[in-house]
Amino acid sequence: MGRINLQQQQPQERETWRNFLRVRSKIEAMDKTISSLTEKLAAAEAQLANIAAATNPAAGEDGEDGEDSVATAVYSGEAEIDFGAAPGSDIAERTVSADWVASGSIISAWVSGNRSTADNNAYEHWIAPVIVRVTEIDPGTGFTLSAYSDQRLEGSYVVHWQGI
Repeated sequence: MGRINLQQQQPQERETWRNFLRVRSKIEAMDKTISSLTEKLAAAEAQLANIAAATNPAAGEDGEDGEDSVATAVYSGEAEIDFGAAPGSDIAERTVSADWVASGSIISAWVSGNRSTADNNAYEHWIAPVIVRVTEIDPGTGFTLSAYSDQRLEGSYVVHWQGI
């Protein structure tokens, strides 16, 4: 896009262009954040895969028939996290029941960019500035998903999780 000379525009057009440029700047910043989070997610998934591979050696590597190999199950699922009705909140939590959870479990969680809820469509999931952490692990019972945002969000978002 070429340079726009705002001085040659009418006042209302100037304000429209200024708003457009502000929104475009915010979208570019969100794209950088999404790219960064996507890289972090890929690194976390690779780390999880490495851990699963290290604790689940292929049968036959330890001798004749692999009787001593350790099997590790990988669990996954999703839950809706709700930031509430207007004016919303920047923090939301959800407890997930999971009897497989142990004190050494490793669980990662993220907002899905391809899902929607009654409150937020797939695009809103994709651009939402949400960080999800597993904040409490209760062995044999489950874990807590805690979501944080630098903005007030409204409604529910789908959070995917994966753990071993």
